Amino acid sequence: MEFPTVAVTVMSDPKTKLICTLFHDADMRILANIVAQEVLIGFKEMFGDRDFSASIQRSNDYASFINKLIDCISNSVHTIVTKLPKYNGIQAAVLVYDDGGESIVEGNIADEIAVVANFQALQSIANQTLSVTSDSTKFMSLDMQKKIMYAHRVGSASLLSICQKSVANSEYYPKIQQTVDLLNKLFFFLSFYK
Repeated sequence: MEFPTVAVTVMSDPKTKLICTLFHDADMRILANIVAQEVLIGFKEMFGDRDFSASIQRSNDYASFINKLIDCISNSVHTIVTKLPKYNGIQAAVLVYDDGGESIVEGNIADEIAVVANFQALQSIANQTLSVTSDSTKFMSLDMQKKIMYAHRVGSASLLSICQKSVANSEYYPKIQQTVDLLNKLFFFLSFYK
C-alpha cells in the first residue's frame, strides 16, 4: 500500500505502559485511533499475564500476536457501529452482513430480528427492481411516522441507522456519514487480507 501523506497515531495504555504506533494515510486519523485501541486491547488480552513494567527484551515472545492482528483490526467494525447510537437523535444502529453473518446491533430496538428481516426483504425488492438497469442500491431511507431509517451500503454489509424524527437530521446525519466513511475505509483495508 502507498500513502500519499503519512501520519502517525500513538495510543498508549497507562496501566501497562504499552504503546501502539500506527503509520497510516493522513486522512485516516479517526480510524487509526480506533484500530490502535483495538490492537492494544487484543495484545493485553493475549499477553495479559505478562509484566510490561520493564522493557521488553525478547520480542520473539510476542511474535504469535501477528496471527491475532487482523482479528483486532476487524473488531474495530464493532467499535465503530456501537458508537453511533450515542449521538443525539440516533436510536439504534444495525450492521447487516450480506453473507448472513451475525449482525451487530446497538441501541434501542424492540425486535431486532424483525428489523433485519424486513430490511433484507426491502433490499432484495429494491435490487430486483434495479437489476433491470444493471444497478443496485447504495442508499435507502424509510420514512415512518416517528422515525426514519437510513440504510447505507458499506463493504459487503449494510448499515441501518434508526433515527428519531423529532431531532433535526442536521444534528445526527453528519455522524452517520462519518461512520459510513470509516466503515468503507476499514472494509477496504480488510479486503486485502481475505
